[in-house]
Amino acid sequence: QWTGATYSGPGWASVFTGVEPSRHGVRGNSDMGHAAANGYPTFVARAAALGRTAAVAATWHPIVDDLIEPGVAVATHRGASDDDTTDAVVRWLEDDAADVVFAHLDDCDAAGHGHGFDGYEREYGGAARAADARLGRMLAAVTARADVEWLVVVTSAHGGVGYSHGGADPRE
Repeated sequence: QWTGATYSGPGWASVFTGVEPSRHGVRGNSDMGHAAANGYPTFVARAAALGRTAAVAATWHPIVDDLIEPGVAVATHRGASDDDTTDAVVRWLEDDAADVVFAHLDDCDAAGHGHGFDGYEREYGGAARAADARLGRMLAAVTARADVEWLVVVTSAHGGVGYSHGGADPRE
């Protein structure tokens, strides 16, 4: 995204709606409901409109609480931790709970704020490796379902500089 600050809200609103913050109107972490209100439904609502089901699990709860439209997901999960979020997603994938499954992990952001956004720093690098392992668990559940053709998209909301983000530095 080019028109918004590197905060989680605008980033995830862009991922969910496919449009820039200048269009969906989410400028920070506390106004996530603006996207749908401004006429930009999330991919979860679009899936429901096409008769498809979607499940959304997020360790950062505003995605579930404020961004996705009420009642459009067949399942939501507010993860108590990234492990808890991963467990929910793996169960959904194993149980064929939805046509579209979204997972949000937050430990990298927490490690960046607490210890610095530096891949060579122990906590941040460790959080990235743990996220990779969790993604591996989810992909193993996908691979086990040979009867289904999958599209897998992996992205992040933002990086950071020092202990923060929100500006326009390329590292963010």
